[in-house]
Amino acid sequence: MRAFVTGAGGFVGRNLVHRLLEEGDDVIAVVRDVNSPLYKLAPQIQVICHDLRNRFRIAAPVDVVFSLAASADPRRALENPSEALANSVSVMANTLAYAESVGARVIHVSTNEVGAFEVDDEIDNGPVAFCPRGPYAVGKTCQEVICRESSVDVTTVVAQSLFGEHQQFDKFIPTALRSLAFGDPVRVQCNRYGNPSGRPWFYVGDLVDALVSIARRTSYSRRRFCVGAEASISNLFVARVLAEALEQDPVVALTDIGDRAGHELISIPIRCDVPHNIWMPPMVSVEERLSHVAHWYKGSWQTA
Repeated sequence: MRAFVTGAGGFVGRNLVHRLLEEGDDVIAVVRDVNSPLYKLAPQIQVICHDLRNRFRIAAPVDVVFSLAASADPRRALENPSEALANSVSVMANTLAYAESVGARVIHVSTNEVGAFEVDDEIDNGPVAFCPRGPYAVGKTCQEVICRESSVDVTTVVAQSLFGEHQQFDKFIPTALRSLAFGDPVRVQCNRYGNPSGRPWFYVGDLVDALVSIARRTSYSRRRFCVGAEASISNLFVARVLAEALEQDPVVALTDIGDRAGHELISIPIRCDVPHNIWMPPMVSVEERLSHVAHWYKGSWQTA
């Protein structure tokens, strides 16, 4: 399989590129940063530095386009929502134009924060209502709608709250692991009701497995998959699992932060005809995945 990966320098993109390489696939990786670590993988892969807000022309044919690029920082999206929305729309439009020009399928990665749900569970192609949480999710919602309006063969994969290797250090799990390593309290936010917040945590490696599996099956054309846990997992529970993996006693500081800034619920009156969501639950428990990630970070810090 010859794959074209947008957003390849990001958290999911880096893990996906490594998985494709392990399976012997040809990879064209599009990044924004000229200093991206993916350049170290050349000549095993072809790395292209390009701003996807601008059209691009690459003669090499590909079988599948993995669409991961978007305005990915909720805080920047909150500061300038109109720019973030415009960026997400132009990136998606240019990605679809390229896929159409080379006759490739598109596997588009969306987020559970778009809040999409079927209006009518009794029909096969029911309308979907979107209730995105904040400007970033509005951008991803528009990307989904653009995909469904396109003549390109697009399959959407909705990701839950991800964790895993190579994640940004300002995210909850890397931050919690760093706090445990230095003996500092793990800060767990509480929601507006005073309870420890939680998310449907999902291991990035399991998402990558799903993406590659879907890409290899043409029968999964024009579907919408939700991968991940169907229930939220308390961040307090996550902190305790991480501490146990590192053989440390957890010290937790509950903070009354409330909902994350930029993730307020926004009602968007959008209806889009799509096939029903297809759930792909994880095959391995979140406890095992969290323990694995804790040891990976510990090993990376020791060798740094």
